Amino acid sequence: MVRSRQSRIKNYFAENRLFAVRSVIAGLIAGILLIVVGTRLFYLQVLKHDYYSNLSQGNRIRTEPIPPSRGLILDRHGVVSPHRHLRAKRLRRLIIAI
Repeated sequence: MVRSRQSRIKNYFAENRLFAVRSVIAGLIAGILLIVVGTRLFYLQVLKHDYYSNLSQGNRIRTEPIPPSRGLILDRHGVVSPHRHLRAKRLRRLIIAI
């Protein structure tokens, strides 16, 4: 059996009105979201500027010493270099002399 399709008569005025209402609602939602984001941006950039500026300066200026991970200094024959020990002895002599 073949069913016959019933064609509806379209009401263009109603469809245009429905489209206009939906467009206005979508525009209002987008506008409200834009205002919310703009307000938050103003709050962070203007009102909280000093707080975040000080916070960033604290991050920039903070120093953390990192100890070197070196071993003994060897010469070409694999013997420990005496320069390190000589510097330490000179420093001790200098401290004792002062």
